[in-house]
Amino acid sequence: MKKNVLLFIVLMFGLNINAQNSNENLPEYYWTDLVTSQPEGYDVDESGNIHIYTAEALAWVSVLSNGLHGNEVEDFEGLTITLEEDIDLSGAKWSPIGGMEVMSEVYPFRGTFNGNNKVINNVILTNASGNNHSNGFFRLLEGAHVCDVIMKDAYYEGNIMDGGFFAYSCENSKISRCLVEC
Repeated sequence: MKKNVLLFIVLMFGLNINAQNSNENLPEYYWTDLVTSQPEGYDVDESGNIHIYTAEALAWVSVLSNGLHGNEVEDFEGLTITLEEDIDLSGAKWSPIGGMEVMSEVYPFRGTFNGNNKVINNVILTNASGNNHSNGFFRLLEGAHVCDVIMKDAYYEGNIMDGGFFAYSCENSKISRCLVEC
């Protein structure tokens, strides 16, 4: 029972802090700064579902969910995003999927994110700008399903309102079989 409670706390409140990085060693850029067009490794099948093979492709999900670089906001409702390979995100800081406020509208992630038991390594989450937005790998889930995600060796820096895995979840979202390892 204690292990399940601890896992819940780690997923909800981002207590998975990797102390091997210090603020001065963090990358300067965010993945969403580096990925400005659809990269290789972001494959859409005949049903419209997305298969992710690279870090750049995973960053493209964040770009689309937040309407960056001239793209319309995509909430992925009715679609499944599946990780097909382990992903290493150590090259840049992570911008959360979903929940960006665009012209007074908030756009949550509403799809299915299937981690496929693949590992997302070295996520770097910061709130260095000091904005009032809570951060996590996902910012806002609404009617979403996130399953079978394994996150390892994450670096997290923020305030008490931030979350390591996700910041907010509402409206019948389901999180299942997700794990954050220190």
